[in-house]
Amino acid sequence: MKIGIIEDEAVHMQILNRYIKNWGVERKENIQIKEYDSAESFLFAWEDEKDFDILFIDIQMKKMDGIKMAKRIRESDNNIALVFTTGVAEYISEGYEVEALHYLIKPISEEKVVQCLERAIKKKSDTEYIIFRGEDGVFKFDKRKIMYVEAAGHNTVFNVLEDGRSVSYTVLEAVKNVEKRLDGDNFVKCHRSYICNLEFVHSIGKNEIIFDDGSKIPVSRRAYPVVNEAFIHYYKRVEVYR
Repeated sequence: MKIGIIEDEAVHMQILNRYIKNWGVERKENIQIKEYDSAESFLFAWEDEKDFDILFIDIQMKKMDGIKMAKRIRESDNNIALVFTTGVAEYISEGYEVEALHYLIKPISEEKVVQCLERAIKKKSDTEYIIFRGEDGVFKFDKRKIMYVEAAGHNTVFNVLEDGRSVSYTVLEAVKNVEKRLDGDNFVKCHRSYICNLEFVHSIGKNEIIFDDGSKIPVSRRAYPVVNEAFIHYYKRVEVYR
């Protein structure tokens, strides 16, 4: 579990670090803690490290405040757990729009930090991320939200469900390598250039797959029987577990 602490007061940084380490030892959880003394220093690192699971963010910092920093994060990541720390309760209402996991009022208690960490690890266990490099940085995708991927020369285009609509991202990796990393029963290669997520498939025709949002991709003759059978088995299994 990768945890970031963004705090410009050394004392509070040390306290949070100690509480988190205590929790990691008690829970036998493998944790990595990274510390940043400003929003700017974190955002600089964020360009290449988008694999944090939880951030503890001080709201009142000298230049960019914690709320503005969180809004920047939410532009590219709606899943990371955000915990705000503040010495003034009135700031709490400002963070609702970034869907904070919790707010901690200073002086911070170890019990409250533990509660936040337990909630974050539960959220992580419900989500499986996959990370790829793009031209402008690193992308972190929730595998459950990947609708389909498409070969684009030596690259691959990911079509991901975000806020009820499909959004495309180009990653610098060939589709054959992406296929190896998209393991799981719900991902099926339906064409030499396409891999679909059965969870989003509405129907399968002889020549095309139609997704729940109406978008379409081709299915090859050779792949059709395999995809059709996988689709039937996938939903039979889903019904069993409901």
